Formats: sequence, C-alpha cells, structure tokens
Amino acid sequence: MLRDLKHRARQRGFTLIELMVVIVIIGILVAIALPQFNAAQSRAKDASTKANMSAFRTMVEIYSALYGGIYPVNVTALSTEPEMVNSQLFKELQNPYSGLQGKSRAFDDEAQPKIKGLLTYEQFALGSYAIYGYDQNALRIRNKGVDLVMSNQ
Repeated sequence: MLRDLKHRARQRGFTLIELMVVIVIIGILVAIALPQFNAAQSRAKDASTKANMSAFRTMVEIYSALYGGIYPVNVTALSTEPEMVNSQLFKELQNPYSGLQGKSRAFDDEAQPKIKGLLTYEQFALGSYAIYGYDQNALRIRNKGVDLVMSNQ
C-alpha cells in the first residue's frame, strides 16, 4: 500500500509529451477553424453591404417621391437634399469594412474609384437607376454569377 502511494505521488503532473500532444491538437483545431471564421466575417460584411444597398434604394425612392417621380442625377444631388440628410436611413448608412459614413466612404457615384463596402449609384435615364455594392476585393457583389444590382427596372 505504501508503495502505491509513492507511485501516485510521482504521477501528479502531465509529462512533456502529453502537453506537446495537447498543444499540437489545439493548433490543428485553430488552423481548421480560423479560415472558416474569416469567411463568415466576410459573408457578414457582404450581407451588411446588401442591407445598405436596400436602404440606399429606399432613400432614392423617397427622393423620387419628393420630386414628383424624378430620380437624383447623382449622389451629390441626393446627399445635399435636406430631407435626405436629416433622414434616419441616411444617418445609419455605414461602410461595414471601414465603419465610415458619408459620400466617398459609404456611397458614391458609379464612376468613382471603388473601395470595399462602397455603394455606388448610377442614373441611366430620367426614370431608371442602378445601385451596386462592392465586396472585400472591391469588386461588385455577385449573386449566382451575376452582378447584384438594385434598380427600379
């Protein structure tokens, strides 16, 4: 019995090999999980950009209602309209990648340089427009292989 107690006293901690095995297993799990976590963050930011596109479309439609069915010529026309600037939608529009708000940071005209998370607006004629969103690579967000566009067409 005394011999068993001495044997147990020496076996209190983990051996170096056991600790190394645990660390390697944790490292493998992290290596598997980290890319999945980054991809999930990217999908969430793209979803936020899509939500911003919808909010921006609502602002364009409100502008049209205020001006008798005429859509803004460009983002400047929309962003300088007092009704729009004071609207809650306009205040909440934020670039999900940078956290910045306002013209050239969260939204801009189609011809401007693209940044990730940016929304762009393009008027085709007096009665039609297109709104695009840009992903983490500053490319247009795509849905099933086609550029995602919000429009009144």
